[in-house]
Amino acid sequence: MEGRAGAFLATGTDKVRSGYGNGDCVLLDFAHAVFALSDSAERHARASRELLERLRAGVAEHGSPSGIDGWRAMVNGVFARQDYRHKATFSCVGLAERNGALTLTALNGGDSAIIVINVTARRVEYMSRPDMYFAGRSREIAHAAELVLSGDEYRVALCSDGISDIAKLSGKSVVEMMMDAAASAVDELPARFRAMVESIDGTPGAEYDDTGTLVIDPRACMRRENIALIMG
Repeated sequence: MEGRAGAFLATGTDKVRSGYGNGDCVLLDFAHAVFALSDSAERHARASRELLERLRAGVAEHGSPSGIDGWRAMVNGVFARQDYRHKATFSCVGLAERNGALTLTALNGGDSAIIVINVTARRVEYMSRPDMYFAGRSREIAHAAELVLSGDEYRVALCSDGISDIAKLSGKSVVEMMMDAAASAVDELPARFRAMVESIDGTPGAEYDDTGTLVIDPRACMRRENIALIMG
């Protein structure tokens, strides 16, 4: 989405060989300024999509929650309906304008990540911590945080743990990779990451997991449009 968001999915090398499904999935709900990513195991690859479909349906029916407590309640309701066999990570950001300021609510469970980058200062303002509170295993979201994004320019990245394989094989850390992505237009991200994966493919011994990445310009995403996309 030009100027607003870019998303990328790549199937892991072992899944290509075995024929198992790609368990990574991303949600871009521009109507409600809600963006999420989930990563499930190949045995139940669709579990991530089912999780994000429930989130999308809840937001469509009730609207975006008005505060962090409302977000916790909504996400816990999504978690409570996840079957134990369908373990999946959950990373989500919701954007809202409150009292003239742009507020970001970040919710995370499992080992996928949320990274908030201050482009002006070139620093990470927030990065979620990995944990074992996967949907299906846990009935509640583990971490929720609220940030006010004021003044400077920001980018927000959501990524599954497979991005660490791509970064390492490219000679970078995940933070360095996301910093580089934040320095350019977000809609250029899919082509850039695809080029990185293509440069890795064919290298002897190069192995990487399913990889899902979503990067948004939060201010640009406040221009609401009645579009919601699920990839994966």
